[in-house]
Amino acid sequence: MTGSRSKATPLKPRNQKRWQYVKYFLYAGGGRIAWRDQRRKYEPWMHFLVGGIHMIPQTAVGGKNGFALQAGAGTDLRYNTRISFRFGGDYVRSQLYSQSQNNFQFGAGSFYISNA
Repeated sequence: MTGSRSKATPLKPRNQKRWQYVKYFLYAGGGRIAWRDQRRKYEPWMHFLVGGIHMIPQTAVGGKNGFALQAGAGTDLRYNTRISFRFGGDYVRSQLYSQSQNNFQFGAGSFYISNA
């Protein structure tokens, strides 16, 4: 199964002082592949998203835009017909001010399916 996916993530830099006002906003869209089978209790998936990153402030006059990409994989574990748990990880690359940064992020969560 293939599909499309979009994502927008507000980020706060590490080691930010209280008086500093710096924010990042990552926005991306792309494709997703999932291996679905009703007989299994798990559904592995992967995605590849390309987009941008916006940083506030760059200067006194405004912010700065840059390139970002996000590639990841994970699995959805079905508990019953309505409740599932999701585990995944992503590689995130961003490029601002002629410099690039490579990061990894991991997450877990649950979701409720209302039309099951």
